[in-house]
Amino acid sequence: MVGDSRTGKPRNHGTITRSACLLVAYLTLISSTALAAEEHCSGYVPGVKNVYWGDLHVHTGYSLDAWGFGTTATPAQAYAFAKGKPTELPGGFAVQLDRPLDFMAVTDHAEWFDLLYHCTDPEWRDAEYCRTMTERNAPATGSEVFAEYVIPTITKAVPQIPELCESDPAACAQARGTQWRRIQKQTNAANEPCTFTALHGFEWSATPDYSHNHRNVIFANEHVTPEAIDYLRHPTPFALWSQLELNCRGECKALVIPHNTNMGDGKSFDVETEAPDVRALRARYETLLEIHQEKGNSECLPAFGSEGDCDFELYLTKSSRPAKPADFTAAEWERMRGSYARGLLLRGIAAQKEDSGRLNPLHMGFIGSTDTHGATGGFV
Repeated sequence: MVGDSRTGKPRNHGTITRSACLLVAYLTLISSTALAAEEHCSGYVPGVKNVYWGDLHVHTGYSLDAWGFGTTATPAQAYAFAKGKPTELPGGFAVQLDRPLDFMAVTDHAEWFDLLYHCTDPEWRDAEYCRTMTERNAPATGSEVFAEYVIPTITKAVPQIPELCESDPAACAQARGTQWRRIQKQTNAANEPCTFTALHGFEWSATPDYSHNHRNVIFANEHVTPEAIDYLRHPTPFALWSQLELNCRGECKALVIPHNTNMGDGKSFDVETEAPDVRALRARYETLLEIHQEKGNSECLPAFGSEGDCDFELYLTKSSRPAKPADFTAAEWERMRGSYARGLLLRGIAAQKEDSGRLNPLHMGFIGSTDTHGATGGFV
């Protein structure tokens, strides 16, 4: 039995079905979005926490890798699905949640806001550069879209600005801002205090040398950064946190959630060598880790050459391709282990001890999400 966010009455969820959402969160940012600090929903009891169900990792047709495989649903349609309305997947069949969610965030990839705006909705630009994007976006041919646009931009050691934006940077800058504001407008329209909380967010999608070091940025309320911060122009976690530090002030509050550390090759958590100011920014923003989603388990990895309780939903990759334990050296394996959740917690404790107990840069809680690319938050 858990508290009902709408009535304050207990609700018996019983068995979690395939459509039950993955995230149980006691997030203060949810209540802060719905109402001002001095106001409360019915059923509020001081000192008593309710359980809410939602999804903080949802992609729509505004994400290039979702669009490429046939997803055309907008953020507004994704929020409607989260509230219980049916939708149609690219394969042509309808789906619907058994139980609506309490909250959700659309986290489309910030790196391609400009391309999607120019090449598809709303401009549908008749440019040769856009042709594959507009003619091959279907489940059967989506890999062509992925190969032509996704891989060249975010998987290089140095991220590459798309050709369309190199030739007209001003137009792309305007498109990025407009796309971010369009998403905000749809998120604000979907928010219903005390009934459904729509949270602003985006994904920063660092994939250097095919290592997935992605983060979702979730905002506490309608006060957000002027632009969605992308990997192409801000290519390190420190650059991301620094942009938040610079542009998210006052009533703007942000949370950065790493995900798919199982595909990160052990990168982007170098607390042992980071300067104190870098550690401090990490500790300030990265207080949650997405421990599980559709791309596998990021809780733990067995010791090299052994088995154990970590042999669960493991998805190993090398250069973004499925891999087996035999494909890794012992050193590569141990480096990967260190960026799974259990390894990160141990590294944080060690870093705090080294800092004479002052700061733990990896003091994190955990969530599960879907990472759906069908605009179907909570549908699993």
